[in-house]
Amino acid sequence: MSIRGASGSLTRQSLMVAGFCLLADALAFSYEGARVYPAVSFWCLLAGIVLVDAALASAARLSGVVAFAQAALAVAGALALPGGGPLPDTNDAGMLIAAYRAGAWLNGRPAVLALLYLAAGSIGARTLGATTDLTEWRTIVLGAVKEALLAWLVGRYTTARGAHIAELEQRAVRERENARHALADAIAGDAVPSPAICTMSSPIM
Repeated sequence: MSIRGASGSLTRQSLMVAGFCLLADALAFSYEGARVYPAVSFWCLLAGIVLVDAALASAARLSGVVAFAQAALAVAGALALPGGGPLPDTNDAGMLIAAYRAGAWLNGRPAVLALLYLAAGSIGARTLGATTDLTEWRTIVLGAVKEALLAWLVGRYTTARGAHIAELEQRAVRERENARHALADAIAGDAVPSPAICTMSSPIM
């Protein structure tokens, strides 16, 4: 596959994932959020879901920005919840995909910062909205692990595994090329007559 074809395939995949993620979050929030949020808060949060989930199809270098936006929306959903009732699903799918993207496409400090954004968003959504008893800190931490760390680690593992496989394939190609060149050199060496043979076969004047 050419570089242009591979790039087009990745773009289509990103659009498809972002589209399904947006649909899942929007439907879940529409079903649960309409019953607990005031109309203005509901429509503002729904618009936010559309924007941050659509951003999942953006360039890989923006994965940290997308992670921050997803985390901020999760916290905003908790703060806007009236009466501290049960927190409805806001952008759970978006958080997972954003964590995967950050783990897969970012390196070093940006990758760690993106993970911290998402973990803070998960914890903040459970605490700032007063939907979880703060004494149940294990539940809060476990939620952050499930929503941020696991997907981030899967992204890291997938990228590392893909790079390792690509390295093995390149090494195999180099070994085949070296073997082909060695065989060609050996054949060429056998085909060239030695000087002694040339002298013996030359006619005597």
